[in-house]
Amino acid sequence: MMTAAQRSAGESPEIVTVGEALMQLTPPAGKRLTSAQMVHLHTAGAEVNVAIALAQLGHRVAFISRLGDDPFGERILQELIQAGVDVSMISREMSRPTGVYFKDHGGTRTGMYYYREGSAATMIGPQDVAPALAGPKLIHATGITAALGHDCAALLDQLVHAAPGSGSSVSFDVNYRSALWSREQAGPVLLRLARCSQIVFVGCDEAAVLWGTKNADDIRELMPQVSRLVVKDSAAPAHSFTSGATVIVPALPVRVVEAVGAGDAFAAGYLSAVLRGMDERIALRWAHLLAATTVLTVADHAAPPTHEMLVAAAHLDDEAWARGDLLDRS
Repeated sequence: MMTAAQRSAGESPEIVTVGEALMQLTPPAGKRLTSAQMVHLHTAGAEVNVAIALAQLGHRVAFISRLGDDPFGERILQELIQAGVDVSMISREMSRPTGVYFKDHGGTRTGMYYYREGSAATMIGPQDVAPALAGPKLIHATGITAALGHDCAALLDQLVHAAPGSGSSVSFDVNYRSALWSREQAGPVLLRLARCSQIVFVGCDEAAVLWGTKNADDIRELMPQVSRLVVKDSAAPAHSFTSGATVIVPALPVRVVEAVGAGDAFAAGYLSAVLRGMDERIALRWAHLLAATTVLTVADHAAPPTHEMLVAAAHLDDEAWARGDLLDRS
């Protein structure tokens, strides 16, 4: 598998992600914000997590956003470059800050405290995504961006309508965040964007909140025209609906340290397989594998599986996969 250092800087990206990059501040494991004397800094954000994971897997990936002209923005920029992500479509804002958020890991659940209102990324709009509409196989976005402001929502509308005409497929992760907008506001917008996309990721839990669905089949009935509909259900099996078949693959059994970022890793694993022309069963296995590696850390993204593990995931028999034999090799 080609590493970031081996990729040619002159090559155009295979996939572009667009959204908000945030600086995440997290106390050491076992500490709470009320008592911690230090925090660890990580680059975060749903679309950033996908971009970094895909770059680590050897793909040519670019990220579109706006960052503040501040130390956090500079740190994010440098970490993306180090990960092998093309940052040429990121701009800096003098008058707006980079968004930040804090994690407060309490053992049974993780509290999330966001400080992103008025951030530089809330200024991204249709003009920012225009340069990406010429060349990449895939453009990935999430419903989080639609909640950040009028211009951000307009960006997604332009993206889902213009990208197919330019030869790019749109990958859309519903990613409903109740802290950003109500289900009454979000439901119709996210359903419209999903129906206009070629690849859609959605969780059973968020679909139930947004649209009142009960299972994966209900969600498929809502968007029958989507070429690849992937329905996640936490530790339960994931479903992939395509025009020709329905594929169901169980998740790997794993002891979860923290689930934040798992959905982004899942999307990255699936998209990596799609970019490599793998079938749906392998795509779902790679998705589950990347999610499993992410939930073992308190960071939003983790070191990706090795090439050998990805190959093994493709060839393991169903019983060995369901038992989690693959994780015993790590």
